[in-house]
Amino acid sequence: MITLYHNPITRSLRVRWLLEKLDLDYTLKTVEFVPHVDGEVLCPKHADRTLSDVGGSR
Repeated sequence: MITLYHNPITRSLRVRWLLEKLDLDYTLKTVEFVPHVDGEVLCPKHADRTLSDVGGSR
C-alpha cells in the first residue's frame, strides 16, 4: 500500500488526485506545513532557526 504524506496547500494534491484517478489504494497522512519566513524555511525542530542555520539545504 502507498502512504501519501499530504498537506492541502502543497503539490501533493496532484499526487492524491492521480492516486484517485488510477483507483489505487493508499493511506493519507496529513502533515503540518512549515512556512517560509523572509525567504528561509523554518526548521520544525528549531523553530527559531532556519534550515541553513542547522546544516540543511534550501
